[in-house]
Amino acid sequence: NLCSKWAATDVIWIRIKSICTWSNNDCWPNSIGEYKCLIRGLKMIKKISFWVRLAGWSGLISGSSVLVLYQYTHNIMFLINIITIILFSAYALATANDKRWTNTDWLLRVILIVLVFVSILPTIFLGIGYFIERKRNQH
Repeated sequence: NLCSKWAATDVIWIRIKSICTWSNNDCWPNSIGEYKCLIRGLKMIKKISFWVRLAGWSGLISGSSVLVLYQYTHNIMFLINIITIILFSAYALATANDKRWTNTDWLLRVILIVLVFVSILPTIFLGIGYFIERKRNQH
């Protein structure tokens, strides 16, 4: 399948009319069908980036609710949970465009860690990104 051939490579930038820059310069699309496949792959990567950013922001929302619980109880466990949530959210927001998020094995590990240590809300958004990435890898 042509799309699976191009989905395995790393696209950095694309301009339809003349230039397609790749991480390895020996792969160049030759036809309109290949360009359409590249564009579909880029759209999927942008969708994953969106869901990762949304997971980062939703982590901060759940962090604010944990902060309220800390203010009421002054329990040190809530403070440790706030630090964990802030670290995850900062990491997700800073690396949302990284190609690491397109690796389904790594993304599934992150989902499990976020489910255990952060909150269920970012886990839902990362799960949506995971299923989008699995769909992209199947084509």
